[in-house]
Amino acid sequence: LPEVADVEIFVCGIQRRSLVSVDKDFSWMKDPRQLIFESLHEMAKRVDDHHYFINIEDDILLPRETFRNVLEFDRETLINECLHPNRIEVFNGKKLPNDPVRRRRIWTCQEKCWQGKLLRVAANPHSGILMLSREKLRYCLQNIDLNFRGRVIGGEMESAFAHFHKPFSLYRPYKNLDFHVVIHQDRHHPHWTMFGRAKTLLRRGGIKDMLQCWVSDNLV
Repeated sequence: LPEVADVEIFVCGIQRRSLVSVDKDFSWMKDPRQLIFESLHEMAKRVDDHHYFINIEDDILLPRETFRNVLEFDRETLINECLHPNRIEVFNGKKLPNDPVRRRRIWTCQEKCWQGKLLRVAANPHSGILMLSREKLRYCLQNIDLNFRGRVIGGEMESAFAHFHKPFSLYRPYKNLDFHVVIHQDRHHPHWTMFGRAKTLLRRGGIKDMLQCWVSDNLV
């Protein structure tokens, strides 16, 4: 990353309903769950102002190395391909996959090798973040309905990111959780024991998911 960069950061939220001061006030919204949709819509208005755009949930930590990976990936790949981070949690010093357990990520057949690492596209596009270059944001806006406010996956927040990611193949590292991640700082699962996770997955009929989680944990 360059040592000097022109960066604008906007905290989007609802005045008097936020733990920090808000730069973009969306208190006019009837449904606050639409905040991600509206913040992405606001970001789209500034497509000519910057080279890269990041929209991120307030409980997500974006490592510097992850953004660097995106810059390098974009230099070598197609306009409709993104290097999308896996969302993980850290518990007792161990990196654990967040989404395969919560939403039963199923991997599609799309894959490629990049920098010696196997990348695959997951059916679940959610990682709590959107990172697009100016060119990719323009491509996105040409291929989505900006007025859409419906559900795609999960709730409104996940659906907003999924809608803006719809034109892209979102490649993620398939096996290595040390490479290209964002860190979910809240806790979805306070008891990350293999036994507890196995019980949850078995109850849902998720044998395949349980094995994938075991593989991910043991490859870290």
